[in-house]
Amino acid sequence: MRPKAILSWSSGKDSAWSAALAAAKGRIRGRALLTTINEVHDRVAMHAVRTDLLRSQAEAVGVPPLAVPIPVACSNADYEAAMSDAWHGRGTPASR
Repeated sequence: MRPKAILSWSSGKDSAWSAALAAAKGRIRGRALLTTINEVHDRVAMHAVRTDLLRSQAEAVGVPPLAVPIPVACSNADYEAAMSDAWHGRGTPASR
């Protein structure tokens, strides 16, 4: 049985490529696409794409998105707290 994994997902080509390789080699089953979201602009923090594109990407990959809202001026402490919440199951499904 393949282990389940939460994939760090920036919404860019490197994330897509690594997910495709892992799936093709049968190494993991994706459980969620962990993605930081700018809570003010409702966009992926890394590439500023809209969350509807994130949902479309997740649907295409077949793994649900897990949104991690972060503030615009995100301190390391804020980032760590948001990631901790997501890791412990307190994240936000990107289903808006």
